[in-house]
Amino acid sequence: DEDLKLIEYPDIKGLDPKHWKDQDHYAVLGLPTLRHRATQDQIKFAYRKMVLKHHPDKRRRAGEKMGRDADDYFTCITRAYEMLGTLEARRSYDSIDPNFDNDVPTNSKSARENFFKVFTEVFERNMRWSVDPDVPFLGDEWSTIEEVDRFYNFWYNFNSWREYSYLDEENKEKAEDAYERRWMEKQNRAARATRKKEENQRIRQLVDTAYACDPRVKRYKDDEKKKKEMEKNARANAIKKANEERIAAERGKQMLLEEEQKRIEEERVRKQTEVKKEKEREKKLMKKERQKLKAYCKLQALREQVHQEKLKHLEAASSKSKSNAVNGASNNKGKPWTYSDIQVLVKSVNLFPAGTNDRWEVVATYVNTHSATKGRTAKECLARAKNLKESELKAEVNQKAFEKFQEQHQSEAAKPSDADITKRMDGPRAWTSEEQKRLEQALKTFPSTAQRWDRIADAVTGRSKKECMVRYKELVEMVKAKKA
Repeated sequence: DEDLKLIEYPDIKGLDPKHWKDQDHYAVLGLPTLRHRATQDQIKFAYRKMVLKHHPDKRRRAGEKMGRDADDYFTCITRAYEMLGTLEARRSYDSIDPNFDNDVPTNSKSARENFFKVFTEVFERNMRWSVDPDVPFLGDEWSTIEEVDRFYNFWYNFNSWREYSYLDEENKEKAEDAYERRWMEKQNRAARATRKKEENQRIRQLVDTAYACDPRVKRYKDDEKKKKEMEKNARANAIKKANEERIAAERGKQMLLEEEQKRIEEERVRKQTEVKKEKEREKKLMKKERQKLKAYCKLQALREQVHQEKLKHLEAASSKSKSNAVNGASNNKGKPWTYSDIQVLVKSVNLFPAGTNDRWEVVATYVNTHSATKGRTAKECLARAKNLKESELKAEVNQKAFEKFQEQHQSEAAKPSDADITKRMDGPRAWTSEEQKRLEQALKTFPSTAQRWDRIADAVTGRSKKECMVRYKELVEMVKAKKA
């Protein structure tokens, strides 16, 4: 501060205290060059220097002749210090600094050609108004696009502390009452808002002009345009390639479709030919089956005739066996049963099921007629039948069921349906298709639970529990035989 050189205001003695607001306060204190850069200590130092030199008492002691109003201009010095000595008052004066250049460059050829020279000084001059002290600089032509974006984002959102209370036209201290004071404050606030709006427009115009003249932005836009053009071309090429691939795929699909249609047509012709051949074969087969059916009918008639003769023979044999029963019983008592005798016994039991009149007498007659050992009584046949092992009966039944299954499948086309044949003359009553379906459904419905076979027998109308169990075993053996 001791080295600070003050520049005295040329016309300091001509200052009018009545117009103190129109004076340059920095120039009055001898700081016309430092201005807003002057520190508070420098302002205080300058004021002291001015007081020592221009105070009325100092001038009188120096022998200066002073008139009645000789000390008027010193009031202007005091007013200048009052405005610059406090931060709030100083800010209000700095906001309307008369020496500040508010001009904004125009969008001209010269501004575009000398962009950095023209706009760098303008932005550095206006950055003093920023509330944020971290103000980015304009940079140069080698600045990155990120730095350029940060600079313009900051200035497009510029927050200025500049306010215009110094220019208030209404002095609320002169108000006569509170109502008039509020009215003056309202008028002053409206005037400040208008000037603040004009200042924001000025800053926005400055930034818009700089953005329009900035060669970096133009270069960046050109690069972006080229990049977008390249991306557009790449997309167009990709779409073109995709269309070509799609057309090729459609053409391939069309060819495959045509080939598939051709194959289907060939398959249709082939099937028609096969159907035609199959019909011819069916005609021939039907002819053969009709011949077989005729032969089968003749055979059935022959069997019926044989059966009638057999019954007559059995009746005659029965009467004969009764007469020889007493004589033969003592002779044959204790005779062992051979394997052939047992086979004949099993066959006779199957031929004459339960319910046959005088069943065991008929069985004994059949055994005595067809076995090597004669004189078997009904009681002996009954006792031996009871003593036969279950496995032997089961094996015989299974063998018979298999033979029946084989016979049905070999002559299925020549034989009548199960619905037509409901009774066998040489064994137990045959199962119809309806009974077979009911049995299969009952087996599925009632799994291995208590009273299973009772429920199954109830579901199969006309069949007993035993018949259902025997039929189930026959089916199991037939399936095993078929797999084997």
